[in-house]
Parts: sequence; C-alpha cells; structure tokens
Amino acid sequence: MEKIWDRLADFTIKKAKNRYKAGIYEGVISCIVNFFLFIVKVIIGFYLKSISLITDAFHSLSDCLSSIVLIIGFYYSSKPADEEHPFGHAKVENISSLIVAIMLFIISFEFAKDSLIRIFRPEKIIFSFPCLVVVFLTLILKEFLSKYSEFLGKKLNSVAIEADAHHHKTDVYATLLVIISLILSKFGIQIFDGVIGFAISIYIGFIAYKMAKKSIDPLLGEKPSEDLLNEIKKIAFSVEGVKGVHDIIIHNYGDKHIVSLHIEVPDELDPNEIHDIADEVEKRISGFCNAMCVVHQDPINTDHPYYDKIKSFLDELLDDKYHDLKIIGTEKKFNVIFDVNIKTNDPKEKLKFVSEIKEKLKENFSEIDDVIIKLEPEYVY
Repeated sequence: MEKIWDRLADFTIKKAKNRYKAGIYEGVISCIVNFFLFIVKVIIGFYLKSISLITDAFHSLSDCLSSIVLIIGFYYSSKPADEEHPFGHAKVENISSLIVAIMLFIISFEFAKDSLIRIFRPEKIIFSFPCLVVVFLTLILKEFLSKYSEFLGKKLNSVAIEADAHHHKTDVYATLLVIISLILSKFGIQIFDGVIGFAISIYIGFIAYKMAKKSIDPLLGEKPSEDLLNEIKKIAFSVEGVKGVHDIIIHNYGDKHIVSLHIEVPDELDPNEIHDIADEVEKRISGFCNAMCVVHQDPINTDHPYYDKIKSFLDELLDDKYHDLKIIGTEKKFNVIFDVNIKTNDPKEKLKFVSEIKEKLKENFSEIDDVIIKLEPEYVY
C-alpha cells in the first residue's frame, strides 16, 4: 500500500512543479473532502442525536478550516524575498500550522465541555444501521486522505502538511470511536456517547499541543539535528588541510539555510592555500544542504613541545567539547589557551566546570603558568 501513497505524492509534486503549489493542491483536496465529511456527519449526528458524532463532524470542519489556513500559508510562503524580508516568507508556513493548532485547542475545549454535560445527562441515541455504514465509509475516505498527506508532507519536508496529516489521522480515530459508541447505543449504553466525545476532545487537544510545539520551535530557533551536524563536520574534514571543525551555527528560513563554521588549518600554509581550503569547504557544504555557507579559518601551531601531550589530555578529558588549542611560552613555562563548548545556562555550573579543568591541567603539567578558557555560547556546535 505504501507504494500507492508514494506514487500519489510523486504525481502531485510532478503536476505542481514546485513544493508550494504541491502544498496548495493538498490543501484544496483536503478542504473539499473535509467539508463533504462535515455535511454528512453533522446531518447524521443530529438525526441520531449523537454528541460524539456531532463533535466528530465539527472536527472534520476544523480540518477544512485548517486546510484553508494551509493554502494561505503556502501562498504567502512562496512569495519571493523583498526589501523588508530578505530571507523570503517561508516561515509563514510555520505560522499557518500554529494557527491550526490554536483552532484545535478551541474546538477541544468547547466539545470537552459539551461532552461532560452529556456524560452527566445522557440522552437516548437513535440507532440506524445504514447511517452506521455511511459513517464507516467516511472513516475509509479520511484514512486515504491522511496517508496521502503524510507521504506528501515527508517528501516536501513540510511541517504544515505533516500537521494536516496528523489532523486527518485524529479524525480517523475519532470516527472509529464514534462507530463504537453508536454500536453500544443499540444495547442501551447511552453514557458512552459522552465519554467518547470527551475522549475525542482530549485527543484533539493533545494533537494541538504537539502541532503547536512543532510549529513554534523553528520560529524560536531550534537545535540542529545531530545527523546534520555530523554530516557537516564529515564534509569539512573531507577537504585536505582541515584539522578541526567547530563553532557551527545553522539558521533555517524554510527551504533556505545559512551555515557558518570555523575550521582549523596548519599555520605554516600560505594564506592563499588557507583561503582555497575554506572556499572548498563552503562549496561542498553548500551543495550538500542547499545553504549559503561561510567559513572562518583558524590557523593553529602544533610545534610547541607540549602540544601533543596537552591535546591528548584534553581529548580524554573533554572529548570534542574544546577547540582552538594554543600554547604560548617556553618549554619550562607556558600558557594554555582554548575554547570550550558546554550546554548549560547555569553561571555557577560554568564557573565550576572551568575551575575543575584548570585545576586538572595544572596538576598534570607543573610547567603551566596560566590556563585561559573561553566559553562558547549555547547556539554553536
């Protein structure tokens, strides 16, 4: 079955020719299907007097409204950069999915309230087998739409379409619970209608929370994945002459990325050679992740008699959390200078960490006169 969804997603992308039009296509299809489902469910819900089915109907309507927001989001995110927004408008996509999450929160609260009333004051539900069959068919249709959106969202790497897919999936689960509720009502278990309505409301609220978090994180500036950081380091080290990589900073603007990093190179190289090395690193990283890459060069001198010993000691003590090791002075008396990257916002913890490193270095190397450690900000890797 996965091949079917995969081919449908590929067909949409090919037909649309770019990710923004593909997103709009998904939004239009979703909007039409969900409005149709809303009409069917709300008519049957009022006919059967089922609060859980009416809740589910308005859940489908919220899917329709969220798809409209998604269409608007993709339309504005596809607009080119302008004087006021030089990085483009791609983050509108995240804003649109956040709006969808807020809408879900409101729907969750309102129907949780109505469902609690139905739990304490149950009403008789009219059972109808033909209506049950129709509701089951809406479930199949929504599962189809959910899978289509899921595969398209992954292929386009779109948080908004993936959020829409999750939204569709909640409707599938909600409709399944409604079917159970309708079947139980035939056997006189009326309270379950309110319980199912409340359960659906809580689930909608949970999905809204997950969507909101996934939308807010990129807007605030989220941590890059370890896989991406490791791949960038691997690419930089693949260039001959690069001895170290650090201070990686990544900014995301939708499908645009800005990457900056520092590379360590031997200081005996000619300045033109160092520049060529940096250019090659920029070229390879830019090609890998469709980014504008800026590379700073840090020439390092490894000629000091104690350089290898202190580097080995720090490698064991700090692993890859330090860089830019410099040793200045004579063999009998020298200073050790390096940068450290630790992920903590606690000033006391930072001070303790630095003090312990200095103490251990001086204990093991009596020739050290002073240890100078620069702490990196939390957003570099």
